[in-house]
Amino acid sequence: MKVIHILPYSSLATGRGFDVDLFGFGYHAKVAQYVWKRTRKYQLECWRPERKLKEAISGEKDGIIYRAFPSFRPTLGFLDKVIYKGVTRFAPQARWGLWREYSASLLKELKKECQDGEVLVHLFQVPFDLSYLICLYLRDVPIVGTHIGGAPYTYSLSSLLYHLPFSLVEQKALRNVDVMLASSAKISEGFSKLCSHVMTCAPTAGMDFDWFRPLEKETIRSALGIPPGKRVLLHIGRFDSAKGLDVILRAHRELKSRYDLELILLGGLRTDPLYGEAVKSGARVREWLPQHELIPYYSAADVYLFTRFYHSMAQERLEEFMGIGTAPLESLACGTPVVGTNLKHFLGIEDDLKGIGKIPVTPDDVVKYIVDVLEHPELYRNCREIARKYYSWETVADQLIDIYDQLLEKYYGRA
Repeated sequence: MKVIHILPYSSLATGRGFDVDLFGFGYHAKVAQYVWKRTRKYQLECWRPERKLKEAISGEKDGIIYRAFPSFRPTLGFLDKVIYKGVTRFAPQARWGLWREYSASLLKELKKECQDGEVLVHLFQVPFDLSYLICLYLRDVPIVGTHIGGAPYTYSLSSLLYHLPFSLVEQKALRNVDVMLASSAKISEGFSKLCSHVMTCAPTAGMDFDWFRPLEKETIRSALGIPPGKRVLLHIGRFDSAKGLDVILRAHRELKSRYDLELILLGGLRTDPLYGEAVKSGARVREWLPQHELIPYYSAADVYLFTRFYHSMAQERLEEFMGIGTAPLESLACGTPVVGTNLKHFLGIEDDLKGIGKIPVTPDDVVKYIVDVLEHPELYRNCREIARKYYSWETVADQLIDIYDQLLEKYYGRA
């Protein structure tokens, strides 16, 4: 029984400038590796297109087969800039050509594999043009779709006339998806109008809780040069208002008169719009850091902040499909609660949500909620274990195995 994980875009689509790494790139590979750790009942393969290739390549590593196929991305030239002007700030996928990447050789080989044996296909990005082509191309094959980010064409409020034909294709393609996986109840609600069976789980947002774990707070603060008695606020991301840094800086200014604060800002670039303001605020500012170097900062912080607010219907629609994000989960895994707008995408029940942080509805809520967390840290002492219930890789893999087994039984009479 074969399960094929497909990531429908190449490494070039993300702006990464490295050579083709057959084994090291993509959500599809990460999930396959954890499924393989939990069971050996399937033959697992990870496929993706790659615009750098002239011919297909393949290899095997730790029991999983990896394949990459030549692809191309058509452009509309000047129209690309006109259609998506003003959208790319809030939808990075627009910079990639808004989902456009195609691979004839991948489609051809996939059709052959499905004709030759019992196959389940798991698509690791819906919406995406290549994912939709696969859904339309295959017949009588179980298909699982995973939403990673971005609003479906059907919900796009930008370039409505341009998106209309794509929306019609999207709706037809999604009818062929057996199970659509969405990472929050809000995202599931959006897809439920397009798919017959939508499940809310964390299909790509798994967290390695053995890797991200809290360090002893006072020890790590001393190592980072943070004086005793400081209250530490942390934010990781680009230094612009799209990431909510303007709201964070405003809250920092207001709270400095009430607390001995240390604001730590990581991940910005000197070219970011608010870089200069961040430096002037007195915050500790550092640019990009590798993941393992973030753990001490998560552990040292009292609260992690993510405060993105939108001011138009189009922006709010995009935000509905953003998901919780990686950094808040990393913070929770390190035992640090979150004040963040994206906590509304947390998978847990309401009682669990109370134990991981606060969800500001307006910018005015941010200061109040930071104070709540700083004054009542005992309410959030179990935030790591609450997050672990829903987002550990073991939980994610076991959920997927159950889904695979049910579909393989339905289509082929055995799992």
